[in-house]
Amino acid sequence: MLFILIILAISAIIVSGICNIKKINISTDVKLAYKRGIEESIQMGVMEQNGFDPLKVEWFIHDEIQNMVMNKLKLLRKDSLR
Repeated sequence: MLFILIILAISAIIVSGICNIKKINISTDVKLAYKRGIEESIQMGVMEQNGFDPLKVEWFIHDEIQNMVMNKLKLLRKDSLR
């Protein structure tokens, strides 16, 4: 699911080339969203509850990356309406 969201963002970026947007680097944004997901899971105490469960942390990471992708798509949508 996560890779599908990233592919959707990249596809939207390619399509938006019509609107003078030629390239948007999302690698750093994905890394920062990943970091935010880990930090949020630490703040929520997921790392301390009955040992480490990577699947619980993964949900936080997934949500942050999904939010990042949705924000990028919103930016592209706004630019295409101009």
